[in-house]
Amino acid sequence: MRYLKSRAAAMLFVVSVLATPYTLAGEPVRLVTWNVESGGSHPPTIAQELAQLDLYDVYVLTEVLPAGAKIYRSSIAKRSEQPYESVLSETGGGDRLQIVYNAKRFEKTAQTELHQFREYPLNDPKRRHRSPLVVTLKDRNSRLEFKVVAVHFAFGDKDLRRAQAKGLRLWADEQSLPLIAMGCFNFMYRFPDKGGNDAFREFMLDYIWRWPEPERLIDTNWSDRDEDGEDDFQKSVLDFAYVANQAKIWEAKSRIVKRDTVLTCNRACRRI
Repeated sequence: MRYLKSRAAAMLFVVSVLATPYTLAGEPVRLVTWNVESGGSHPPTIAQELAQLDLYDVYVLTEVLPAGAKIYRSSIAKRSEQPYESVLSETGGGDRLQIVYNAKRFEKTAQTELHQFREYPLNDPKRRHRSPLVVTLKDRNSRLEFKVVAVHFAFGDKDLRRAQAKGLRLWADEQSLPLIAMGCFNFMYRFPDKGGNDAFREFMLDYIWRWPEPERLIDTNWSDRDEDGEDDFQKSVLDFAYVANQAKIWEAKSRIVKRDTVLTCNRACRRI
């Protein structure tokens, strides 16, 4: 029997940032990221679960099936009874990035995908991976402008993953606006030794990005590739949220949410 990685069913990385005194009345911006696992997820079920979450200002979804993107945006908008708009990446094939944001609170002023920065590729030449998706948002009341970066670095190609980490780090260093990056970085961060892979170390150089580390880390990297019923990557995380530039001095807090649920899919799933 084959099991799906359980973080797709119930693991969400939530970050709340308070940009005082820039935001109106110190109102925080609440963001959430979720890897919805395009390979085995059922979009109507994911949409239903999105509607059951707390409300957020920005949703960063990874591994999105194009056919599911409209369903997810509609579900969030219906749940909130406010207008939500969506940006879906062009790269990634059936495994894309999506940013859904509260259009009543924020105005989108720009969007782009980062395929390369300087000599560092952020995707392969045929763009079979996911290029980081960048959406610039402006608070309609305070006029504060910032960029949200949706990330899903390569998993199997360690050389590309390290190049992506370096390229995004150097790109961030040249930006003028506050940055919030969220998604599946595939850094294989391990709780016991507080370290990750080469891409993690590359990304953390020079303190360009700050990780508002959760007080409590929860394993978001459950996988059973050898089908022995045991987690192959115990006590590790792949999903992160980072802040850069002015956002590094904002009051940023993050947490990992574990929901007791079962993911409906075409293969056997496990309860977590």
